[in-house]
Order: sequence, then C-alpha cells, then structure tokens
Amino acid sequence: MIKAAIKQAEPKIPLEFSFVFSGRNSGISEDFKHFWEEHCDYFHEEINSYGTCHTEDFIDTPSPETPHNRNRPEILPAALARDCSGEIIGVVYVTFSEIDVSFLLGSHCYYQSMYIKKECRKTNPFRLVHPLYQTFLKGFLSEDCQRDCRAKYLLSKNVNPDLHRPASKRYFERVGFRTLGKHSDGFETWILPLEASVRKQNNTINSS
Repeated sequence: MIKAAIKQAEPKIPLEFSFVFSGRNSGISEDFKHFWEEHCDYFHEEINSYGTCHTEDFIDTPSPETPHNRNRPEILPAALARDCSGEIIGVVYVTFSEIDVSFLLGSHCYYQSMYIKKECRKTNPFRLVHPLYQTFLKGFLSEDCQRDCRAKYLLSKNVNPDLHRPASKRYFERVGFRTLGKHSDGFETWILPLEASVRKQNNTINSS
C-alpha cells in the first residue's frame, strides 16, 4: 500500500521532446499559454529566491498574450517536454529583444530561459533538463531555423547558482557559448554567436 502511494507520487516519465520555435502550430501555442499561466508565478518566485537583485527582466516577462513591443518582448516557446499523458512539464522559451548597440552585440538578440515543473525535478532531473535543452539547441542553431536575422547572438543570464558550477560552465563552453563575466548582482551572462559555425556547433551537440 505504501509502495503504491510512493509510486503514484513520482513524476511522470517524459515521452516527447520537441522543437516548436516556428510558432505555426496553434495547438502548441495554446498548450504553452496554459502552461505559462499556471507556472509563471512559480518561475518568478524561484528567480527571486536566488537572492540576486537583478530580477526586473524576469519579473517583467509578459504573458504570451502580451503584444510585442520594445519594452515588453513576446515570449516565444522554442522547445517542449511532455509526459506520457501529453502534458507539458518543461519548456525552453526565447524572447527577441532590442539591445543597446554600444554593447557591440548588434541591435537585437535572443534571450533564452528554461522552466521545469517542480514536481518533475525530484528524481534525476538531468534526464529531463539535458535532452530538453539539447532539443532546443539543435533546432535553434540549425540552418533551417526561422530566426530573425537581426539577432546575432543568443544570450543566457544564468541566475541559478547550479549554472555557476564548473561542470555547467564546461557544458556551455562545449556547445559554443562564451562568458561575458559575472555581474555584481550575482548572475552570469553567456553569449553564443548565431551565425558563426552553425554546423560545427550542431556537430558538437549531436556528439554530446
């Protein structure tokens, strides 16, 4: 009886990882909107719990219905993880943003973010996080990906302390990111060129 209860409480095993950045599938879009409406508050709470002062970019992240404009970039789902019932349990999304040209990174960029349902992280979360992120990178860096050509870089603001560990940094470097350093507020900024060596980066991803 106890064993059955424990087994029932375990997270469902992911069945499918998919790259969905094209945004043409309205069904996927509706699924993502529902998922984000349910979990965006948890995402913000988790970001704030890391103790960094630099959370305004995450706190101001709009709902998927928010129209795109300069100050409130639209959330674009890029990769999804689903459990055996078809329910979304993890997402990688990007935002397309205008940036200060004085940064010498061009006029626009993509920011990446990931969120996994809390109950799905309890047992071996790496089995979920790694293939989901691999699915995202493989699709987003492909020559067929319909990215906006104005964006020259993919940026990642690594607020989670787990991403500051040596193993995490080595992984980011292996797939093509380079660090811009650690901010005084505690997060690290990493960038990945979107135009240079796309095939080489995909070969690295496929072999990892």
